Amino acid sequence: MSGVGGALDFIRGANALPNGRAIVALPSVTTNGESRLVTSFKAGVPVTIPRADGIIVVTENGIADLRNLSANRRAESLIAIASPLHQDRLAKEFVDGKN
Repeated sequence: MSGVGGALDFIRGANALPNGRAIVALPSVTTNGESRLVTSFKAGVPVTIPRADGIIVVTENGIADLRNLSANRRAESLIAIASPLHQDRLAKEFVDGKN
């Protein structure tokens, strides 16, 4: 379990263990009904887990194993475990952002 500011240490420690897996579990929506999974970050929002530190993300909608995936496959995997209410919008935003 991680505390404030300890996410990267937790991820790297879990991945360093023999057969270790870094798992991040979160609800797919916020208390305001917004998706926790987004296609881009707002300016000034820090990213605490770099993509090079492969993780497994779990929501109530499934599991996305992001280890060793390309950026496109990572996005597809995360959209698949987003809230069904937000999946179409996230997929469109992702495709639009690539063009």
